[in-house]
Amino acid sequence: MTKDKNTYRNKTGFKTPDNYFGNFEVDSLRALKDNQSMKTPDTYFENFKVDLPQKKSKVVQLKHFYYAASAIAAILILAFILNSLFKSDVNQDELKFSSIEQEELEDYIENEIENPLDYIDQDLEFDFKKEFENSQIGSQKIIYYIGDDIYEQDYLDF
Repeated sequence: MTKDKNTYRNKTGFKTPDNYFGNFEVDSLRALKDNQSMKTPDTYFENFKVDLPQKKSKVVQLKHFYYAASAIAAILILAFILNSLFKSDVNQDELKFSSIEQEELEDYIENEIENPLDYIDQDLEFDFKKEFENSQIGSQKIIYYIGDDIYEQDYLDF
């Protein structure tokens, strides 16, 4: 036989008088009306003025922004106009050694260059062979590009 260990099962332990919570709201509101802690004169709020300092808000002037935007727009318009005026019909690609036809190069070497010494100032001391040897394009590359039908000695003798 087990004995019930909880002897206070139906009892809460707290006791209040009867109808304590029944009139609680009415009684508390009545007590607040009777015990007003601070009384003000009848015309107090009619004559009451408070001068609060006005905070000045920051004014962001857009004048500087408009100046900058108009300057940028003027520069862009000027760039487009100048680009269209000075646009040339010549192809803007770089002149590369591979873009020259072999026959054009041969014709130029044979017909256009008469005597290179005519265009050189004789008072200058300048060693063309040394400069040619130090250049990035060697004679072998030029001869390979021109082809096998051109003799090396014809173009190397200056």
